[in-house]
Amino acid sequence: RRQGAAAWLSALPALLVALNNAPVIALATGSAVVTAEGTAVLAFALQCLFVAAFEELVFRAIMFPLLLQRFGTGVRARFSAVLLSSALFGMTHLLNLFSGAAVGATVLQVGYSFLIGCMLAVVLMRTGSIALCTFLHAVYNFGGTIVQTLGFGAFADLWNLRTVIITAVRAIFSVVFYAFTA
Repeated sequence: RRQGAAAWLSALPALLVALNNAPVIALATGSAVVTAEGTAVLAFALQCLFVAAFEELVFRAIMFPLLLQRFGTGVRARFSAVLLSSALFGMTHLLNLFSGAAVGATVLQVGYSFLIGCMLAVVLMRTGSIALCTFLHAVYNFGGTIVQTLGFGAFADLWNLRTVIITAVRAIFSVVFYAFTA
């Protein structure tokens, strides 16, 4: 496990993915706008941090080590623990259906929650830092929901072709980086 600055450096690809969740292109072109300021943005950032801390505690600090204990420490066992803990993390987002979320948006959220869960489990294995996973998760949540929560912009504007391509390239880079530096 990497400690201190080495841990943060090894998490840079994951940070690029988390930062990419913000609609930077849409904000830069004006097709998305954040209208809130100051205290509202700070309160929203704290909300994202607390949600991330709770989810990281449950899924990466408790569930993931229990699955590793159950499956063992071999490569196949770690892979299984990453997949199962991430699948369970993704599936919990189905609960959003009970609060009136649209089925399509919820299914999409389950999918990308599974993927971010996989990435955070790998970061945890590499660094041993729940704090780092919580930070990455909070950045991801903040960027991904700030426009809908504190501003406005159409979904098509937030996820245009350029953004999808940049997301895919960053994700592929992260997978390759973590696969070959394990």
